[in-house]
Amino acid sequence: WMYSIPPKEEDKKLWAEEWSDFLIHWARKNKLHVISLNEIINRHPFNLFSSKLSSIKLIFETLVSRKLAKYLDENKTTVRVFWRSLTEWCEVVYRWCIKTGRMELSLFEIVDDENSVDKINNLPVEDIKKIIKSMVEKKLAKWIDKKRWAIKIVL
Repeated sequence: WMYSIPPKEEDKKLWAEEWSDFLIHWARKNKLHVISLNEIINRHPFNLFSSKLSSIKLIFETLVSRKLAKYLDENKTTVRVFWRSLTEWCEVVYRWCIKTGRMELSLFEIVDDENSVDKINNLPVEDIKKIIKSMVEKKLAKWIDKKRWAIKIVL
């Protein structure tokens, strides 16, 4: 029963909310920020849905309507999931910089770092820019080179 969309509208809504909560936790555990329909359709437990395509599309729609994700394409087959807020990301990146001694860094260093915290390097570049800008606004960092999106951490 849990792998089939319920026929009643109120049950369908609850079903989609529960699965969207699960997908957020699953994405966080797997450090995924962008999820495509093609990628997830054959992964467990999503491969157990009786109607895979409509089930995953409904879950994506629910995530977007709850502002826990946004579509990245016109066909609505890829979502950026928000398992951390921008404010939380600023704190995480700040603590990571302090812990690792990385007092200066640029956008490209973050993108190229395979060992970055919670796979921040897999975030869309626009989101990383928002995090850097927010860190400067919160006075956690200051600009070194705005063109390169380079910052220096403020203690």
